[in-house]
Amino acid sequence: MVFLHWERPGIKHSVLLTRASGFKTSAFVLLIGLSAASIMVIGLYLIGFDAVAALRDRSLSEVPEAGLISYMGIFLMGVGVAAASFEAVRTDDLPLGALALFCWLFSIDDAFLIHEALGAWEVVFFAVYGLLAAIALFLLSKSEGRLSWPILVAIAAFTFSVSVDVSWDRAIGYLQLPSESENFYYRVGYVLEDVPKFGGIFVLSSCAIGEFMVRGHGILRHRVDGHRLAADRAGGKPRTVWRVDSRHGMRPPPGDDAA
Repeated sequence: MVFLHWERPGIKHSVLLTRASGFKTSAFVLLIGLSAASIMVIGLYLIGFDAVAALRDRSLSEVPEAGLISYMGIFLMGVGVAAASFEAVRTDDLPLGALALFCWLFSIDDAFLIHEALGAWEVVFFAVYGLLAAIALFLLSKSEGRLSWPILVAIAAFTFSVSVDVSWDRAIGYLQLPSESENFYYRVGYVLEDVPKFGGIFVLSSCAIGEFMVRGHGILRHRVDGHRLAADRAGGKPRTVWRVDSRHGMRPPPGDDAA
């Protein structure tokens, strides 16, 4: 993932994810996560591996590829937890701390399948998830003075995943499908549950790492001021204006504006 934003005449890139990122950027990063998971699933299936087992926890299957994609998601979320936690403690950032807490609970649950062991009580566990996510969304949005789209997009992906988890098995049982096709539909449900979950994880980890990279290490936001380019005195080449993103508490260096 690249956490930079830059503009050139006719070209505009924005793949930075922080609490201030907009809807289009957040949706684009979600699309990357969904595409990555889908490509892995299709690729594993085409070469003869059990793609569904790769999506689910390793303890649920004995095939070698079991848990492959699932553990990638846990790893990404773990990196997000570390990044958000470190930066929240370093800067005394309560909103980022709330995000770190949500990511921590999510990664622990995903690694040890806590909600699966709760049976019917898993709904209560998901409600705790929802409360923490709502708190993180509220605090991050309030701190920025605008809606935090990365968090909202991730919540939407997780909500879809949880909805499938809670309702899919019940729907199959209610429809009383033939036994020979029932297993197929169960497997479809696992894909519909875990691919959006991976996409949500991708967005959250991108946001957490982006906050750490931008706020903690002062990575510059690369953009052209006022859509103008100044000619370089030496060779007449366009000069790019570098500006620190002041929304993250850093002051622009003096004299960096285009002439």
